[in-house]
Amino acid sequence: MKVTLPVLIFVGIPEGIALATLVFVLAEEKLYWNKIFLIGSSLSIGAYLLRLLPITFGVHTIVILILLFFILNVFEKLDAITSINVSIFTFLILVLTETATIPLLMTVLNISKNKLMQDELLKIMVYFPHIILLFLIAYLIKYKKIIKFSTKK
Repeated sequence: MKVTLPVLIFVGIPEGIALATLVFVLAEEKLYWNKIFLIGSSLSIGAYLLRLLPITFGVHTIVILILLFFILNVFEKLDAITSINVSIFTFLILVLTETATIPLLMTVLNISKNKLMQDELLKIMVYFPHIILLFLIAYLIKYKKIIKFSTKK
């Protein structure tokens, strides 16, 4: 799916920041917003650039997952097991939130897939709720301590 610049700015980058926030929460790292913004924006721009290449849809997700693991392991100095667990679990949460919200909103608002793909504003409005849900999940995990992936003692 081709991503336009407005969709990248209003959906892609906020989604990347939400993913980075969730990663930091799951890894029990302090929330350094400048790092989170940088990592989230990098993931989003990386996914955007990968989608411009003539590769099979979905390959960008695997590459971004590997990139996230690399960032966590090398730059954030998280151990490999935590980096793998947190990366995979974050992407699973992303898939679940997207699959729960986007089709539901399309059904409730009676929006066809063709109409959604042609209307940028509509796409932004339908895709944005899962981002809010990602931030909400990160908040609940951080303050309710319901999941722990870190190997910290």
